[in-house]
Amino acid sequence: MGNEVGSMRPRIHIGVVLLVGTLMVIFALSTTLLVVAARKVSTFRAMQASNKHFERYMDTMSRASQAYKAGHYDVALKEYRRASELTGEDTTGSFTMQAHFGIAKTYRRMNQLENAVAEYRSIIARDPVSSHPRWAPWAHFHLGQALLSKGELEEARSEWRIALASSGTDPHFSKLRPQVQQALTQNPARSGGK
Repeated sequence: MGNEVGSMRPRIHIGVVLLVGTLMVIFALSTTLLVVAARKVSTFRAMQASNKHFERYMDTMSRASQAYKAGHYDVALKEYRRASELTGEDTTGSFTMQAHFGIAKTYRRMNQLENAVAEYRSIIARDPVSSHPRWAPWAHFHLGQALLSKGELEEARSEWRIALASSGTDPHFSKLRPQVQQALTQNPARSGGK
């Protein structure tokens, strides 16, 4: 009988170890599942918030565009600024650039040429030609147009040349390329200064 009791202890001990080990695995798996579920809920909530944020941006840009087309430039400017604020930290993204182009073109339409020039230069600074020439050619072209309106022909021509050089084979810019070439042809360089 003494031997039977002694031989049961190792079996009980092994059984307890297996039971505790199994419980630990179950606990670890359930904790992992809870963490994954919490992350999915968090991601889903972030996506919902992002969609609502995007909808606010699109609504604001729509109001800005409608105001601009109706000639209500003060309202358009306010809405384009609000849209640029809705883009948050994404300072070089497509939505941010669209809002800033709206601001610049509205300033230009309001004949606030200094503000328009500053805004186009801001766009160029956000999207330098050397890193990603998506917006820069357009900004250089429109900056040239604003400079021409200010009577700064040589600077305008310089911006138009940069627009042509930086556009590369961008298919979106191909429609504007003839306008840039026409602007350079119609506004020849002056000899002997300004």
